[in-house]
Amino acid sequence: MRAIVAGLALLLPLASLGGEEAAPRWSVGAGVSFADDGLLLRSNLSSLAPSTTVPFVRASLERRVGAATWLVLGVAGAFETDDAPPAPAYYLASDSGSSWQGRVAAGLRRELTPPAAPFALSAMLLADVGGLSANRKYLAVPTLGSEAVDVREEARGMVAGVSAGAAVERQLTSGLSLRIASTVLSAGWSWTEVKPSNGSARSVRAFRGGLTLAPSLELRLAF
Repeated sequence: MRAIVAGLALLLPLASLGGEEAAPRWSVGAGVSFADDGLLLRSNLSSLAPSTTVPFVRASLERRVGAATWLVLGVAGAFETDDAPPAPAYYLASDSGSSWQGRVAAGLRRELTPPAAPFALSAMLLADVGGLSANRKYLAVPTLGSEAVDVREEARGMVAGVSAGAAVERQLTSGLSLRIASTVLSAGWSWTEVKPSNGSARSVRAFRGGLTLAPSLELRLAF
């Protein structure tokens, strides 16, 4: 009898361990960003870049590399097109164009709250690179008194930078959660070149850094 009781005592801890749910090791998510994070190329390309009102579609894959640390790989992009109807010549306002912008990011996310907390608070550090291509057509008057001519501009650009941010995640069901995140600080380098059909090409190189707010919303699945 004593041998049976001793055997059961040894088996009970093993059974309890086997009943515990293993912590997820992967997480995938997709969502939107509602603002440019300050490193994109809008300031250098003026109206050629995607509007800040156009949401960026984003997706990411995360892999657990520690008890509270995740490796993050992500992509984001935006596309915008604008075809304005012809305007009277004296307005010189008819224009059309399109632009796309894409980025790839990699970094780390660190959970700051215990697993039993109702909300998961995380800190993130990311590095990213990206590019842009845009074109635009509009009417212009080269010199005073001359006739308006159609002008076509083409642009391209690159950007690289680092950013730090925070995220709050709430579990909805088993494995499914909603994450709200934002960049807080960012710094980066950008290069852009614009080629108008009625003039010479111009290029801009710039470094930007400082406080940045770029909220995003993602639906995530952990497994």
